[in-house]
Amino acid sequence: MLSRYKKSYRKIAMGLLALVVKEKELRSLQQLIDLYESDPLYQLYIWKENEKIVGLIGVVKEDEDFKVQHLSIIPSYAKDEIAEKMQASLQEISRFEKMRLANEVDQALMEALPISKGKGPTEQAIS
Repeated sequence: MLSRYKKSYRKIAMGLLALVVKEKELRSLQQLIDLYESDPLYQLYIWKENEKIVGLIGVVKEDEDFKVQHLSIIPSYAKDEIAEKMQASLQEISRFEKMRLANEVDQALMEALPISKGKGPTEQAIS
């Protein structure tokens, strides 16, 4: 189940972000979480399976769509199609028509999500 991030999830969210960001120092992770907590254009969501937080997705609003900045899943849950479930739930609860991947999103994420073919990584609409 997809839920909005709460400050009480800060430590687990930092741990999940550490799985996907290049800069893994504590200070950098804290600054990233601070951005999601303070800037209304940046939104962070967590994914729960059986009441356990197993993933997160961070997006930034851009006009009529949103861009996936971060997507992280605990490795032991990666095979459970959680990325697809997270993406579908996010589109259900949002008012955005399109979802795009940020340049920084790595190849594993692009392979995990159902992406339209024939477009570059920053222009790919996720249906």
